[in-house]
Amino acid sequence: MILGVFAVVALVKVYGSHPPSGAMKPAASWFDPTAMRFSDLVVALLLAVFIYWGGSGVAVNEESENPAEGPGKRPWSRR
Repeated sequence: MILGVFAVVALVKVYGSHPPSGAMKPAASWFDPTAMRFSDLVVALLLAVFIYWGGSGVAVNEESENPAEGPGKRPWSRR
């Protein structure tokens, strides 16, 4: 909901009578994957792999044979 309000306000400012300096109007060509350079595609794929790898590494940290004594257990929390 908040993101939608933010997007509407941003588009109203860009398409208004006095857009801020440096404002760019969205274009449909931004979503055409064939219009990008190969180097940009490689950068995007590497970034996607890095984000996926980082998120899965955090999730795997909590998996162990005995979760009560595993790596995610805080030393001060005793049962």
